[in-house]
Amino acid sequence: MLKLCVHVMKKTGLPNYGSCGAAVDLEVEADTELLARSDGLQLRLRDLFAEATVAVEAQLRLSTATDAAARTAPERERRNLRRATSRQLQALAALTMQRELDPAELAAEQGVVDLAELSVTQASRMIERLQRLSVRTATEEYADAAAI
Repeated sequence: MLKLCVHVMKKTGLPNYGSCGAAVDLEVEADTELLARSDGLQLRLRDLFAEATVAVEAQLRLSTATDAAARTAPERERRNLRRATSRQLQALAALTMQRELDPAELAAEQGVVDLAELSVTQASRMIERLQRLSVRTATEEYADAAAI
């Protein structure tokens, strides 16, 4: 008995410096008579490489199609799956304390029990809103003081 081993591997580049790869290893036992024929072994190996190559190409098409589908999903949807970062939560805590706001009320406005349950996007929007509130409030106080 003769053991034939074939390995086919291919890696393709994707946008944003990504890549996708696939590999197939085939191992078959063949009759030693293949060695007696001049082109028998070469033909059998060529067939095995062709089968492995077809499998690798099919896997790459499937993988790149899946990756393309993931890339077409809106970025904001993927970001909404991530929770607010610790720095965002620290900023929210500082802003709510400075403005004497109730964090539980702000969380309830967003449909969550606690600010820590906010997504990255929700936390970012809330920080921007609270910062604008600060600027507007300070401007109104300055105008009122100037009017006196």
